Amino acid sequence: MRSQFLIVPYEDEDLYSWVSRHIKHSINLGFNDILEELTGQRRYSRRIRYLGQIENIARVLSVFGYNAEMIIDKMTYFNIVKPFYDETKTNIIKDSLLGSSERLYNRFSFHKAGMFSAEKFCYKVCPKCFEEDKEKYGEAYLHRNHNIIGIRTCYKHNCYLDIVNYIVNRKGHYYDVDSEYLPSKIKYPTDETIDLHNKFNKDIVYLIEGNMSFITSEIIRKKIKVKLAIMGITNRPFLNNDYLLRDFHSKYSDEFLNEYDLGSKIGNVDTWFRKCMYSDKVNENIFRQIITIRFLFGSLHEFVEFNEVFVPFGKGPYPCMNKICEGYHKKIINRYEGKFHRNRNCYVGTFKCDICGYTYTLSDKTYNENNIDESSRIKSPGELWLRKLEEYVEKGYSRNRIGELLNVSDHTIGDYLSKIGLSRSWYKKGEDNHFNQYWNEKDLEFYPKVKKVINDIKRNKEENRITIRYIAQKVGYSSMKRKGVIERMPKVRKLVEDSTETYAEYKIRIKQLVH
Repeated sequence: MRSQFLIVPYEDEDLYSWVSRHIKHSINLGFNDILEELTGQRRYSRRIRYLGQIENIARVLSVFGYNAEMIIDKMTYFNIVKPFYDETKTNIIKDSLLGSSERLYNRFSFHKAGMFSAEKFCYKVCPKCFEEDKEKYGEAYLHRNHNIIGIRTCYKHNCYLDIVNYIVNRKGHYYDVDSEYLPSKIKYPTDETIDLHNKFNKDIVYLIEGNMSFITSEIIRKKIKVKLAIMGITNRPFLNNDYLLRDFHSKYSDEFLNEYDLGSKIGNVDTWFRKCMYSDKVNENIFRQIITIRFLFGSLHEFVEFNEVFVPFGKGPYPCMNKICEGYHKKIINRYEGKFHRNRNCYVGTFKCDICGYTYTLSDKTYNENNIDESSRIKSPGELWLRKLEEYVEKGYSRNRIGELLNVSDHTIGDYLSKIGLSRSWYKKGEDNHFNQYWNEKDLEFYPKVKKVINDIKRNKEENRITIRYIAQKVGYSSMKRKGVIERMPKVRKLVEDSTETYAEYKIRIKQLVH
């Protein structure tokens, strides 16, 4: 290579533009000779965005400190696709850039499903940048940030780019924007969309400058899931209840989406938006994915900086909820298994005690750190719990008594009777001495408490209606209002029946209080 013909790439210059300028300034060499010395072959791609043989070009540009990795990072469009494809696909694309550019056009997948078909054979120029470059350098060149497929406006001047079509098979020729482009009248987006255009372009520049080079498609899906979970969304909502979809439509107008070929021209916005939001795979339409990330996080920079962790059940360790375990209510469970439950539309954690084997679940929608007894659900009681159940059955305890001892409802006891070989009808309430004794004790325990509460209500002339529910609340025994509970406590029942008010009696008492 004749070093006197080498030229330094300009800031943000596209690789095609540098090759074109190199050919233009190498007037003492034939066209094919220049290509052979530059790329190692006499035929070379003329598609602006898809040039290969970068390993050979790097040998030429090494004079200016460039290597193959630097050329890919600063002069190609590899950084646009890298975060959104899996490792296998990005390696194929990178190998094609380093070596032959054959089939590279399809591997980039920019044009799948008819995306941006108008830009297959064109380059884009900002009229203002064109004039500024000519004044600063004496010549103009193609900016990489302008020629990203799908971009419509200049990232510096916020005006629309001119789209210039060219003929790919024009032999012996590389398009030189400096001599072949004629600036047109400058146009700007509407006031309604200019802010969206500006922010979108800043994100594209942020992306192509390699600020997301360490991001993978798996990281993208994980961050979106965590963000949605923090927002309280753990499953795909029904279409007519998807308020995020409505918010998206209110933020991004059809005018803006259509300008980037993201609207009705391609297909149903609702379909691709929901797929980008809730699918386990990254959508191959990169710009749809960028718009979705922008909608959720505000910008790509905020997305990269987002490191929050979804902690639906607070920081561990977590308590064992088995009343007969030596670790009961002690924080001895260090980890749990969690997953999104599609049918229940919530995040469910499964907690297992290593001491007794008791396993329970918590839902992020009903979780209450101060009352895990109420919000937890038994998944498996464990062998220790089942052995204790069998022991209590052998002693003749009632289901209610056993439920109290094991800290579960009598219905739960009935569910687990079959585990130890008994049917649900194993016990008939009212025929067991232990059962009667238990309720006699309850009656004696709560009679003075209920009497005191009723006297206090009347003495203080409270405006609340005296009902069994209100009395149970004041006593602190919520189960007392349940059907079948107060009937088993005859003294308490008579006291309550003599004191509760009908609605008519309540109205008369309130009237008397007012006067």
